[in-house]
Amino acid sequence: LTITESTPLKRNGFISGEFTDLTSRKITEETCRKYDYRVGAIGGKPCQIANYYNLDGGMVAQKYRMADKSFRCSGTPSYFFGQQLWPNGGRKLVLTEGEIDALTVSQLNGNKWPVVSLPSGAQSAKSVFKKHLEWLSLWDEVILMFDSDDQGRKAVEQVVDILPAGKCK
Repeated sequence: LTITESTPLKRNGFISGEFTDLTSRKITEETCRKYDYRVGAIGGKPCQIANYYNLDGGMVAQKYRMADKSFRCSGTPSYFFGQQLWPNGGRKLVLTEGEIDALTVSQLNGNKWPVVSLPSGAQSAKSVFKKHLEWLSLWDEVILMFDSDDQGRKAVEQVVDILPAGKCK
């Protein structure tokens, strides 16, 4: 993929990008399309673009992953990444720490299982769980697949009691 110097702006100042395989992560274009995860550029610098939507399908934020692994945002990503794909709940939801984690878990399961990620890593877990408690309660089970580092373990401890007993796995 060749990144051009300028990437056209969408409505509300969001940038557009292209769907492509993320070869270094072995994530396919099909998975990127499902989640609206793109590759583009900001100021001529390549970035990956995670688009965040509300439950009505309106884009509310973009999170940019720069080549140096730093992050920037347009808007406020206050929903789970991928949440709009499953607005009505269901049997099992897998919840990961980051967008790449969500793409990976989804692809490993044929992009058929509901998988979402936290909007701003482990530190956002408690606040986003409280904000979206009603949506999370629509699921029979919420399977937490956070990183096994100190931040991930702390996030699990913070959110496990927010949902009814036995719902978090």
